[in-house]
Amino acid sequence: MDEEDIDSWYDEEKEKALDEYMKALNEKRDKKKAEKKYKEKTKKLRERYEKLYEKSIHPGFIKKYLIKIRAFTDKLAEKLGR
Repeated sequence: MDEEDIDSWYDEEKEKALDEYMKALNEKRDKKKAEKKYKEKTKKLRERYEKLYEKSIHPGFIKKYLIKIRAFTDKLAEKLGR
């Protein structure tokens, strides 16, 4: 996943969590319980987001070279296509 994909995923998941929270409030469920669940979910999302973002910034050994190989093959394909 690149940074843009991670941001998109995170925004979607935050929106889902907020929708669940609002739905619980609209259905007149226990407000404290719904809020606690929402906060736990968003905390886990932030932690996962930070881990994914860190991985995307500092790719592992294999991923780093796969990116270089992909860039090389893209350039090669571009030269051959002309």
